[in-house]
Amino acid sequence: MKTQKETSGRTAPQEEPELIAERLILFNDEGVARIGNGGTVGLERLLVCDANGKIGLDAKATEDGGPVLAFKDKGVLRAVIGMIDDTIGLFLCDGEGKKRTALTVTAEGIPTLSFFDASGASKVSLGLTSAGEGVLAMIDSATAPRVMLATIGNDPTLWLLNKQGKVVWEVAESTLPQTSKTPAKRRTSQRPRQRATTR
Repeated sequence: MKTQKETSGRTAPQEEPELIAERLILFNDEGVARIGNGGTVGLERLLVCDANGKIGLDAKATEDGGPVLAFKDKGVLRAVIGMIDDTIGLFLCDGEGKKRTALTVTAEGIPTLSFFDASGASKVSLGLTSAGEGVLAMIDSATAPRVMLATIGNDPTLWLLNKQGKVVWEVAESTLPQTSKTPAKRRTSQRPRQRATTR
């Protein structure tokens, strides 16, 4: 890299040293690695370590160029924020590095908040449909929705489903009796389709 240096009233070019390397690691005074590019060529990945050499921050780009930033506690993954396909997501993990909560938003603007058990299975999902209607789903051990609550056209509705995903009971505000003498009306189920959470 060339810079300009003043000499006798004239400006002359001066060569400035450059550092070119495929791998970069910075150490502290005790010889513990604190910053490095993870052994990759270029800066596709950047690692920041704690005083014990454990990775605390891991920033990288996926194969398709999506950015991913991971936070670790003593080397254990605790949080990730990044792009997966066309979805931006924030994932929070427990002390064993297992995903327990995820907040995602698709490119179309559909947000979903999901909660996972210790095995990584989604158990509760809260989000919006493409029409902007709120949906709450509670999921069984076989990852099938069993209870759903939503607002369809400003009409709060509750569904109970069997293991095959079929509605076995449904109640909506519009179907409730106005008085004790007025029988409840039945209507065709309009249960919204909940966006599956697989990440």
